[in-house]
Amino acid sequence: MKRNIIIIVLIIGLINEVKAQQDAYYTSYNNNLSSINPAFSIGNEGALRMGFMDRAQWLGFEDAPNTAELFLHYAFTDISEGSITIQRDQLGKILNETTISLDYSHNIFINPYSYFSLGLKVSATMFNSNLEGLLLESGHYTTDPNFLKDPKKFFPNVGVGAFWYDEDYNYYLGLSVPNLFSSKYFNVEEDTYKYKLENPHVYFTGGTLFELENDITFRPSFLLRYANKNPFTIDVNGMFQFRDKFDIGLSYSLGVSASAFAAIKFNDNWKIGYTLGMPTNKLFSQQFGSHEFYILYDINFRGTRYRSTRSF
Repeated sequence: MKRNIIIIVLIIGLINEVKAQQDAYYTSYNNNLSSINPAFSIGNEGALRMGFMDRAQWLGFEDAPNTAELFLHYAFTDISEGSITIQRDQLGKILNETTISLDYSHNIFINPYSYFSLGLKVSATMFNSNLEGLLLESGHYTTDPNFLKDPKKFFPNVGVGAFWYDEDYNYYLGLSVPNLFSSKYFNVEEDTYKYKLENPHVYFTGGTLFELENDITFRPSFLLRYANKNPFTIDVNGMFQFRDKFDIGLSYSLGVSASAFAAIKFNDNWKIGYTLGMPTNKLFSQQFGSHEFYILYDINFRGTRYRSTRSF
């Protein structure tokens, strides 16, 4: 039984790295802030962003985690916006889950250049596992009754968020809890020992913009994450944008990883980006880093310009 519990703990740790509802992690999270904050807003009627993002993590490990998402964000009016995100997490052939999220945000304009938004997220996660590939100390997985049934579960959830944007001073702040309810995947008991997963996570984000010379802007941002009984994690990003066409930058997740990223915009609407991340902990020598790829499509059907939050 001790061996079985160790295996479950390992699975739980991996799930926490790729969990779609709350823990799906992208260095380039700014490209789809709706995934962590349903109140994220563009503030321009008719503005639409579509995108696809893929993160391959810990390359070099067998059955390394992979996360991919497809999303669409649209501003129905200047004060009413919505988005849909379909996200799939996979851990080799052992675990996979798909989450569909619907977001709605309502903007309250303080003046023509500043607004406050409140948002609501409704999501559903379909979780599946295939434990046949596990080798136990006792032999085949069927030798232990805890592994005879592959968990297949469905988790509905709701989340809330708040978002502030000021174009006069070029900054934004966001606070959100994308999933208010805990989710439990495995419940293995030995005496009184239980395993539960997915406590609500709190996200605090912010960013600003500095206009430099020769059509160059510098866009620093941060992401602070917290979950009950877990330490704070802090991501700090710095991006230079050249003539609204090329992006390069660095990102550091305190005590976890460092990343470099670049993107190119073409045809005024399309952007393609890539990020390479390397761990700064003991995993450094054990794998080949994490790789992110994204492609974005932006258009405004009303013909007005995008607000700066598009590029944060």
